[in-house]
Amino acid sequence: KTAWNGGINWFDTAEMYGTGESERKLGKYIGKSNRDKIIIATKVSPQNCEPHKLVESCEKSLKRLGTDYIDLYQVHWPPTDVPFGDVYLAMKKLQEEGKIRYIGVSNFGRENLQEWYRSGGEAVSNQIGYNLLFRSPEYEIIPTCIKLGIGILVYMPLMQGLLTGRWEKIEDIPM
Repeated sequence: KTAWNGGINWFDTAEMYGTGESERKLGKYIGKSNRDKIIIATKVSPQNCEPHKLVESCEKSLKRLGTDYIDLYQVHWPPTDVPFGDVYLAMKKLQEEGKIRYIGVSNFGRENLQEWYRSGGEAVSNQIGYNLLFRSPEYEIIPTCIKLGIGILVYMPLMQGLLTGRWEKIEDIPM
């Protein structure tokens, strides 16, 4: 509620956050009347990227979120047991059905991104961990995203609050 009242309209979650509880709580808060005013990004787990599981995961996320569509549906981590082309085709079908608006990836490195595109995939974004303490994406991931025309979404920009100066040492950060 505080975020919404503060003007934040982008909410990022995933089916694996709290075993779906994060999506459930977000959906409960948003309700039907506010849906057109917010952007929902959620992610499918790599173990659910086999096409029929991906579709099922999307349906479950839609139900937990209490919405008819997801603005940005992302592959949370590169799957190792399903060809990227199969994953993309399942997501593309969901997009054509209007269940998702945009397709994205998360935690994809340079090689993963190149393979995704070689497999016929497209993505509007790659969500990566990036901050002043973790700058390695600058070497390969960010240049690859720029080359492919993929937007970059950042998670942990303040390193879970460590970079705010609130805590003097890592051990002070509440877990």
